[in-house]
Amino acid sequence: MAEDNPGTARSILSPREDELREKRTKNMFLILALVLVLLWIGGFMMFHVAGFLIHLLLILAVVSIIFHFLRGRSA
Repeated sequence: MAEDNPGTARSILSPREDELREKRTKNMFLILALVLVLLWIGGFMMFHVAGFLIHLLLILAVVSIIFHFLRGRSA
């Protein structure tokens, strides 16, 4: 199995381990986006003065969601 494509991390993982890693990565991006959106909403309601930083969090959350959907399911 490792001889097929030496030098890559995927060549040492079984298909099941690779699938678990992919699921964890997708979950990580969704959780990150959710946390960033919640922080933005909370910050917008509590700290109206720090508008720039709050909107920066929103932009990061949107970029994270877009990245998650564009990445899709990798083979």
